[in-house]
Amino acid sequence: MQPSQKQSKIIPDLYSEEYLQESFGSLTPSIEERTLRTFNSWVAWRNTELAISPNVPPWKIRKVVNQRGLRYFEDYIISNNRIRFRDKSQAGLMLLVLGEKVSC
Repeated sequence: MQPSQKQSKIIPDLYSEEYLQESFGSLTPSIEERTLRTFNSWVAWRNTELAISPNVPPWKIRKVVNQRGLRYFEDYIISNNRIRFRDKSQAGLMLLVLGEKVSC
């Protein structure tokens, strides 16, 4: 499948090439494949959930987490004032880093 102009700009910003190859076996997965993968990750990562304080915008959390080298969709997902991490060590570290902005 040839990537569309839209995909060629969006996909590299969201996913690393390594993640795409490991997760999808392709550098240009469909939106349906990416959506299903994100949903499955969200469900699987429920044990690493932190609640985001209602007065903290999610973009601020994303900025801090990204600065620590984690990648959205690959290492964490934010939805409805909740953030879930791929593993417990990432969640624990971010709990310390984010402090009062999040809670268990």
